[in-house]
Amino acid sequence: DVTDAAGLAAAARQVAAGLGPIDLVVVTAGTWERPSVDHWDADAFRRQVEVNLVGLSNAVAAVLPAMLDRSSGTFAGVASLAGYRGVAGAEAYSAATAGQIALLEALRVQVAERGVRVTTVNPGFVRTPLAGSGGFPMPFAIDPDAAGRAICDGLERDRVEIAFPLRLAIPMKLARLLPARLWPRLFGRPATPPAAPRP
Repeated sequence: DVTDAAGLAAAARQVAAGLGPIDLVVVTAGTWERPSVDHWDADAFRRQVEVNLVGLSNAVAAVLPAMLDRSSGTFAGVASLAGYRGVAGAEAYSAATAGQIALLEALRVQVAERGVRVTTVNPGFVRTPLAGSGGFPMPFAIDPDAAGRAICDGLERDRVEIAFPLRLAIPMKLARLLPARLWPRLFGRPATPPAAPRP
């Protein structure tokens, strides 16, 4: 449970005690709930932020200090392409994953000269039970095995960002350059966010 900071820290200590120093962490914990602007659910919003963003912070607290002490290690966090722009129908998810992207980017700057790598993983739609439960179209969806290969390949190549599939990642990246007034005109219909590959 990534929302349990003390439990997560204890788990990291247990792993280190049993297996040795942690060389690589890939934080994939996440959740998504479809919101309604007509009946705004602040609790659902908070849950998504607590799991996706605060949970990532708890993982940072649990493993990053030891990596910095050793001047080695890789910390990878799985966010989403939905964090590039505010996606209608995914307000909480977009907000939380945008926070994840910013957090990982800021950490990368902080540790750049200290021997620790920070990688941001931004998947598009992955055919998982979580993504499949929404009953919505998933353009350019890929299988979990393909997502896993993309993440592993990116980590082996020491990429600072792993975004896939490219057919969705490139347009979403370019969308960040659109003027704020143009975004709702082009993408005003509610959509469902790309879902990260979750266990």
